[in-house]
Amino acid sequence: MRDPWSAFKQQPWLPLLQVAGIDTLVALLLEILLVALWLYVPGVGAILNPFFSSPLSLLLPFAATFGFGVLAVFLCEIAPQRIPLNTGSLWALVLCLLGGLLLKTSLPLPIQLIQLSHAGFMGVLLGVFWKGRPYWF
Repeated sequence: MRDPWSAFKQQPWLPLLQVAGIDTLVALLLEILLVALWLYVPGVGAILNPFFSSPLSLLLPFAATFGFGVLAVFLCEIAPQRIPLNTGSLWALVLCLLGGLLLKTSLPLPIQLIQLSHAGFMGVLLGVFWKGRPYWF
């Protein structure tokens, strides 16, 4: 019988933490860019307001965190050091991404599309495992 604790300890934690850090930084920069465009570029607010004031705006955090999870798996695939992706490392990546979201959510930003919430957790989980489906073994 396999020991789950030893399998947990043998995950490539440092590369996964690096990927999660880069992914969180990209998300943070994109949100800052979105706010800057909304506030300082004429016409962008008129384009974005319907997205944030419609009933579909409830899906925006889920969609954003889904993309956050997909981007993380993509970064693992193109990483210079080969990260062995399998079901265990995908779960470890989800854990690292949730830690990054916890840090990002604690920042005082005017808008937080990508945040640690129920929708955020489900978005990350589905994004990682949707993009990582070739590695389910």
